[in-house]
Amino acid sequence: MKEQKPCYVTIVNSQLEELEQLKDTNMLEKNQSRLCQLLRSRYNFKVTETILTYIRDIQVPTDGLLVAVLGLLRNTLLYYDARILAAEALVSMICNQKNTKKREMQEKLVQQTMSSLIESSHPSRFRDVLLTSVPATREHLPVK
Repeated sequence: MKEQKPCYVTIVNSQLEELEQLKDTNMLEKNQSRLCQLLRSRYNFKVTETILTYIRDIQVPTDGLLVAVLGLLRNTLLYYDARILAAEALVSMICNQKNTKKREMQEKLVQQTMSSLIESSHPSRFRDVLLTSVPATREHLPVK
């Protein structure tokens, strides 16, 4: 008799396969709403980490994707490594864009969020990563 995997494992594996297929076919950019949906479902840390790694190459992030990733960055219940991945993904997506009014608005939102996180009480490790590991943070935000 074939052993059945728990439903949770099946869901996570199918999501990871879907993400891999989107990446391999260069369809991440066109499926940002699906990426947002997966980020909000929070089934598994591996799905979240995979998305945050893959979206770094997106050239024109939608406001929805940007807001979803900002939500992860601000989520105090999320472990810090995922929040750091979120910060790095945000910076990459902003830097990938051409200089447009939309980019300026998105960049300002990201900078404001990172600035408020730097100024609020978080473990020094998280604050240090925002200040030292994320190039756009160093370039655009005041360092205290």
